[in-house]
Formats: sequence, structure tokens, C-alpha cells
Amino acid sequence: MTQKLDMRGQKCPQPVIETKKALEAMEAGMLEVIVDNDAARQNILRFATFKQLHAESSSEKEEEYTITITKGEAGDGPHDEQTPAPDPEVVCEEGGERVVLITSARIGDDNDALGRELMSTFLDVLTQATRVPDRMVFINAGVTLTTEGSPVLDALQQLETVGVKIASCGRCLEYLHLKEKLKVGQVTNMYEIIENLTSARSVIKL
Repeated sequence: MTQKLDMRGQKCPQPVIETKKALEAMEAGMLEVIVDNDAARQNILRFATFKQLHAESSSEKEEEYTITITKGEAGDGPHDEQTPAPDPEVVCEEGGERVVLITSARIGDDNDALGRELMSTFLDVLTQATRVPDRMVFINAGVTLTTEGSPVLDALQQLETVGVKIASCGRCLEYLHLKEKLKVGQVTNMYEIIENLTSARSVIKL
């Protein structure tokens, strides 16, 4: 018996999550998963390999793929050559974003002045780094760094000019009466923050 799972239009990592659920609900048989991006295809193939299931990928339309996974005795044994080497990591959006989550205006808790100096130095040095993050998300007191009067606005604006996406929690800005004083980046919300973090390839929290 073949089951079908249409994951077209679903954002990463939902296709691999739903594939996992469908396979867990099956005792044996074939599962056909349809996706519309190569990142989802690779994630599902990696997952199948990690679970030691036979998986094949085919494409009848551009940017539309059908992954056929066999569970049970027929699916045991060598994997198809198209299946990547075992690796359970979910990689979203062709590699996923590198995200820096900043929750405070300082680094560390013991010394306020030193912590603020370290944060300033960190952001200044980051502008000179050969590899910068894809996104920086500011929450709680971290939003004071993106608003009027922040000593690190120049550094954040430089990072934005080289492509770093900067976002500040709207509720945090509102709570701290800073909503009208945002000077760099965009306002975000908790749903978007969760999406950013759960689909990220890596997250650094400061």
C-alpha cells in the first residue's frame, strides 16, 4: 500500500517533520512525499537514510520532487545512489541561516559596565569579520541596542549594509517605550522569532 504526503508550499522544517510522523504511523509500505524545493528533498532523503530506509527521488516537473520511501523488509538493505550519506541534520533554505540572538545590552551578568563594553567591542569586531551572521534577533533589553541613543548603532548599520538581517521584538520595544525610537532593522514578533530560530542552521545566544 502506498501513502501520499503533499508537502508543496510548506516551509522548512515542516516537510521532514510530517514525513517522520507519517513513517512512524506506518508498519510497512511505501510513502510518497511531494515537495517543491530541493532543500526539503535533501532533508527527507537524509532522514530516510538516517532511519536506514530505502529512498528514491524523482522529478517530473521543475522544482517539484517526489521522494518514495519504503518501510519494512522491502526497504531494508542498501540505499539508492541518489540518497546522501547518513546525516540526520535538517538544513533549511539551502543551508539555513546563521542567527545571533541578543537578549541583553551587555555580555555576561557580573559587571554591568564591563558587560556593555564587551557587547560594544563584539559588535565592532563583527563588522570586520570575514563571515558575518545572516540574521541578528534582539529581544528583551537587547532591543535597546537597536534604538535611539544606542552606542552601537553605527556597527549595526554597517552590518545591515553588508546583508545582515536585523530584527527587534515588537513587544519588547513596546514594553520599554521604544517602539517609535527604532533606528536600525525591522520590527518582528514571537512567531517570526520562533520560525527564525527553529529553521536556523546555527544559533548563537548572547
